[in-house]
Amino acid sequence: MRHLLIYFFLLIVLKPFGVIQAKVINNVDEGFIHGLAIENQQLYICYQKQIQRLTLDDRALSQQVVYNEDRILKNIFIDKTGKKWIVTPKDVFEFSSLSKQNLEKIFPEIQDEKIKEAYKNIATLFIDSKDHFWIGTWKGLVDLNRQVLYDTAHGLGNNWVTGLSEDSKGMLYIGTLAGIDLFDGHSIMPWYKAENKTPCSALLIDRQDRIWMGTPQGLYQFNGERMEYAFSAKDDFDKWVTALAEDSHGRIWIGTKNYLKLYSPEDKIGYFVDLENWGKHRLALSQNFPNPFNPSTTIQFSLPAAEENFSAQPLQNIAYGVELYVHNLEGQIINHLISPKEMAPGEYSVTWNGFDSDLQRVSSGAYFYTLKVNYYKIGDALNPLTEKQFIKTRKMVIIK
Repeated sequence: MRHLLIYFFLLIVLKPFGVIQAKVINNVDEGFIHGLAIENQQLYICYQKQIQRLTLDDRALSQQVVYNEDRILKNIFIDKTGKKWIVTPKDVFEFSSLSKQNLEKIFPEIQDEKIKEAYKNIATLFIDSKDHFWIGTWKGLVDLNRQVLYDTAHGLGNNWVTGLSEDSKGMLYIGTLAGIDLFDGHSIMPWYKAENKTPCSALLIDRQDRIWMGTPQGLYQFNGERMEYAFSAKDDFDKWVTALAEDSHGRIWIGTKNYLKLYSPEDKIGYFVDLENWGKHRLALSQNFPNPFNPSTTIQFSLPAAEENFSAQPLQNIAYGVELYVHNLEGQIINHLISPKEMAPGEYSVTWNGFDSDLQRVSSGAYFYTLKVNYYKIGDALNPLTEKQFIKTRKMVIIK
């Protein structure tokens, strides 16, 4: 654990002086992502000295700088009323285009010396469903409403708080360098003890109460019994997850030391977010066109290049095992448009003329088409690289 503490210290202390540099995708900003927050279809990204806003769309991403600061920024939080709170190492304030209000002005009665000292080392902010303000610091967890500082003497696993999130029952989860603790409204108790090299560096509980933990080794998900490795990036330098947020589609947005990424829990597929080519490199199955149709329709799908795709294992020199077929309401396969075969990354389109595998025209009505994709080393399609498989089904209608 000592070497991890030293690593965290070097990252925070040396980075502002240019000693630790991060690669940039599309020149978004120098420095890694410190925080993420989502409001409607807008993703707010907290970098070292600015906050950018991305408008999320399936076809394109628009990007805008909404806040610049000479001081180091640590995080951003959007409460249930839409107020945006910006975190710095020594301050928290509400920000809008019209005003800037220090948290100290909201809680002017702060007198406790330990809280004042902790307030000089702020890491994150969380406002729970009861409107309690929680401040995660390097010296413990502060409940500003009650003016209580929780540290290791109160059951906290480690005084360095790295993430805060709440489940649907109002239970507060606290991420620290020692793992994850749970606050039930009265006391703190241990919930998950970090294993070697996997301290909690980011924490998210999504709308389905799934628990996601970012670590220096990648992203983990709690499977009901233990933390399960979800995925990381393809190179060691980019495994460190620093921020997490969930959008309205249930997708997990991930900030790291180098890139912004997107992960789909449903498909178990992740992507580097390329602002210029958004929508072009994703593993995706499009809606057929025209639909409804007669006599034929076109189905399009895309297989991303290796550098735009990542999963639980590094994928290099990859090909895809692809299967595309039409089936009826009962699940019976009507026709294989693509029998299982190896395919290279790229954009593809297939035409279905409404015939079954016996070259008989099918009757009018609703049908479905399903795309199944797995990863393979080029030339070795019989041995998949990962058990995770992309499966997507869409509905289409034939008319007379």
